[in-house]
Amino acid sequence: MNLHRIKPLLIKNSGLIIVFPLLVAVLVYFLVGDQPRQYTSNASVYTGFASGYTLESAEGGNGSSSTNSEWSSFDNLINMIKAKSTLEEVSVRLLAHYLSGSPYVNDTLLHKDAVDFLSNTIPARVRRQMAGKPYESVLKELSAGLREKEQFMEEVVNLEGSPFGIRAIMATLKTSRLGSSDMLEVSFQATNPTLAQLTLTQLIDTFIKKYKETKTGEIKSVVAYFENQLKEASIVLKNKEDSLQIYSSSNNIVNFEEDSRAISFHRKDIENQIQQEMSALASTEAVLNQLNAKLVGVRERASRNTNLNDLRDSISALNTKLFVLENSPGKQENVAALKARIQQLEARSRRETNGLSASINSGEGVPPSLLLTSWIDATLEVDRIKARVRSLRELQVARQSEFNSILPAGLVINRLKRDITLAEQNYLQVLQNLNASRLKEQGLNTTLNMRVFDAPTLPADAEPSKTNMLILLSFIAALFLVTGYVVGKDMLDTTVKDLDTLRKRTGLPFAGALPDLTHPNAGAGSAEVQLFNQCINTINPHFQEDASPLVITLFSTQAGDGKTYYGKKLLKYLNASGYKTVLSSSTGSELSHEASSSTSSEVAVMPGYADLPGPVGMGKAPYQIVLVELESINTHVLPINLIKRADLSLIIIPSNRKWTSADDHILDIYKTSISHPAFSILNRISWDEARRLMGSGMNRRIVETIEVVADNKSAGTGVKKPVTVMES
Repeated sequence: MNLHRIKPLLIKNSGLIIVFPLLVAVLVYFLVGDQPRQYTSNASVYTGFASGYTLESAEGGNGSSSTNSEWSSFDNLINMIKAKSTLEEVSVRLLAHYLSGSPYVNDTLLHKDAVDFLSNTIPARVRRQMAGKPYESVLKELSAGLREKEQFMEEVVNLEGSPFGIRAIMATLKTSRLGSSDMLEVSFQATNPTLAQLTLTQLIDTFIKKYKETKTGEIKSVVAYFENQLKEASIVLKNKEDSLQIYSSSNNIVNFEEDSRAISFHRKDIENQIQQEMSALASTEAVLNQLNAKLVGVRERASRNTNLNDLRDSISALNTKLFVLENSPGKQENVAALKARIQQLEARSRRETNGLSASINSGEGVPPSLLLTSWIDATLEVDRIKARVRSLRELQVARQSEFNSILPAGLVINRLKRDITLAEQNYLQVLQNLNASRLKEQGLNTTLNMRVFDAPTLPADAEPSKTNMLILLSFIAALFLVTGYVVGKDMLDTTVKDLDTLRKRTGLPFAGALPDLTHPNAGAGSAEVQLFNQCINTINPHFQEDASPLVITLFSTQAGDGKTYYGKKLLKYLNASGYKTVLSSSTGSELSHEASSSTSSEVAVMPGYADLPGPVGMGKAPYQIVLVELESINTHVLPINLIKRADLSLIIIPSNRKWTSADDHILDIYKTSISHPAFSILNRISWDEARRLMGSGMNRRIVETIEVVADNKSAGTGVKKPVTVMES
């Protein structure tokens, strides 16, 4: 859309553009003009969310909190203020004040519409039942009625017209955080200052109570959960410990680790002792074997000595018993007596052996008594070592058996201890969580110090009326809306409405136009003359100085575009301008004759154009211009010979018709079939577009059109261009 069209478009639709916003403004005035004045009560509440003192931060600030958590806490609080349950309780409290006869809320303080609503909603029996009762009793009964969904309570709380309803409270309730502080600002508007203050007071009391109940309820549930978990963990731990105790008692296990460690150590010690004794035995047996070689006769006689053999057996048994006693704690009192008994038997054994020394002959000059004493000592030592080895091996077997018997018990004990460890860890974890929850509970009780910092005010003055502002804004909004509608409608209009669109659609030069004569205008005659002069001026350069007439075809892409009407008008103005012109129809139908008042030459309309080889005459005068009206191209076959013979083509396009792709296709066919110039004629243009096309000429009055007649020398062979004379 071109900018030059906006001003005429707005002028054309000025009535709608002015009347519609005025009607909207008047409607808004009647809708909001009688609204009651509003009074605003303000209050501020200290929350302690950002910098309140807690047990977690002894320096006065929630050390673990963040900006996000602070804003989240404020958002939760604001949402709780606007929650349906909070507003329902405030609504019930206000209704309780009203029914109990409170001086803060009565019919004299309410708007007439509010009084009418309450009179029609609350049953008379309820009014009689609540009259004279204290506020707390009325509040209790109304709360029970709301829980039981009594009809009048549902209407008072939820309907739009209720002065105590949720919608009425939400409509003017405002809550916001004051900057980044701990303060929360709350405001409420009502038609009465006392009612505004009372509503805000009840609202603050309600949401503080609900917030504390919600927070303490949450932490109490957590504490109760961990207390229950702690009891269960304690029972599990005790059962595991009892299982270990019972198993240890039944298997005589005091400390498995120490017992198993002692048994293993003792086994290794026994093995070492056996190795040592075996080494000593080998050494002693070697000595004894040497002595036996020297004392062969003595050894044989000693082996046949029954008393000596019995003494050796007794000494060996006593040595075994002595070894056992020495390795048995708590029995040391018998060791000394046993050693004395062994010494006695060894002394007897030596005496028995001394009687065998008569036949000793060492052959080395060694005294027999000395050899015999060495032999007896070695024999006793071998018996003593063997006794200790036997005892050690028996002890080794006993320790191995004890170790084998304690090994399964160790596996069971380890499993029981592992279960105890896991149960103990679970118990300690639950205990830690419980302590943290209790600390959180105590800290929450400390931080739930939300209190009213500035009590709700009693407003002295009403808020400025917004009626004038609403009327002005509605007028401006309607003005922009209707203007946008007019401009948008014109932008979406796809008709060929002006010269720029015509050139863009057709690509043809512009020759002339014809105004929409269905809407007569004071300057219609002058405009028509001037616009047809433009068309004639376009035709003038195409005249030739010969005897051939100028053939002009009038065509259109669709039927009903005004070819016949424009052709007759053009015929009239060409004849009036001094051109002998004839109009021929492609259908051959009779057309009315047009005569010009400015010439005596005879002009006519030919019924057909079958023969146009050269000058066409009617009477004695040849025609200078032949206008040929073609049938609509979309429904008829093009007369190719005729349009090739033509000198000029004029396409008639109405401005109020949409130009489609079919029109583009038809026009392209026509343009490819001709070699002469083609021009466009815009039919039925608006008077605004006509003024733009004529420019300053619209301010002039056409007086007359003068024909410049050919001189006598050139009559019948040449023509002069006519001149249209205008004066201011």
